[in-house]
Amino acid sequence: MMKRIAAALLAMTLTLCAPLAVCEPLPYSVSPEQERLDFFLEGEQETVAASRWTFGGASFLIPAEDWELLPPQGNDALSFSPVWNEEVCFTVRLIPAGEALPADYDALAWTELPDDPDDPLSRAFLQQGEVLDEPAALVFLSREADGVRFAVELVFPAEAAEGYGARMRAMAATLTLPGEES
Repeated sequence: MMKRIAAALLAMTLTLCAPLAVCEPLPYSVSPEQERLDFFLEGEQETVAASRWTFGGASFLIPAEDWELLPPQGNDALSFSPVWNEEVCFTVRLIPAGEALPADYDALAWTELPDDPDDPLSRAFLQQGEVLDEPAALVFLSREADGVRFAVELVFPAEAAEGYGARMRAMAATLTLPGEES
């Protein structure tokens, strides 16, 4: 059952447009300037060069090397994957304020994130939903900003939680909501 839930979440990140509809993705951009993305891997701090992407008014960092933008399958999300592992997916989804959350989110175990100034995830996000099965899935749900909420979806093989999980949590923590400074 957990596999089906996680698979449905992954499928949701690749949602297809309605038949015969023209899919115009929301505009996005990537800064030519490189920034640093820091994360801890097996107790050691690592730093990689990263590019700042902007989508729906929010911005976030994606490693500059070995990660690629997946072809848009709708107009409300951008998805990225490392070139060497197609089972890993990092998606930023825009959810208009007042719109219901995707039905697939109902199957996630939701918890409130603590208001901790030392935890960069709690700066932008209010809730975390998770399925820690195969594949593992984490969803961070932002507070509302400029009439939208953002969901950051992380999908990865369970055995890669320490590697990809750590990297993608650091990527999620870089989300800067509309109207905030990056």
